[in-house]
Amino acid sequence: GIDFESRYWFTDWLTADLDLSFAQAKFRRGGGEVPLAPRLLINAGLTAEFDNGLSAAIRVRSVGDRPANEEDSLTAQGYTVVDLLAKYRWRNLEASLALLNLTDSAWREAQF
Repeated sequence: GIDFESRYWFTDWLTADLDLSFAQAKFRRGGGEVPLAPRLLINAGLTAEFDNGLSAAIRVRSVGDRPANEEDSLTAQGYTVVDLLAKYRWRNLEASLALLNLTDSAWREAQF
């Protein structure tokens, strides 16, 4: 497979990140697909961190369609989920808020 990871600082308070993985997992003996092994994974985000203790991020995670059995005759559906995260830190206290699945995607993280 291929893995790619990147971080970019636009400014001292704004960063972007991308993790990308592509693989086609097969068993050594028989050559069948590894059930539920993702072929494509993406995790990316944009984060803003301010000096006043406030930070916010928008995150995207995506898993492509993947084989659900060794013969690849069944497919586990992929998904993409977008989350918005915010937190405020003051001294030793931290409050956070997470708005998950902003696009109201229908998704199954685990399929068996």
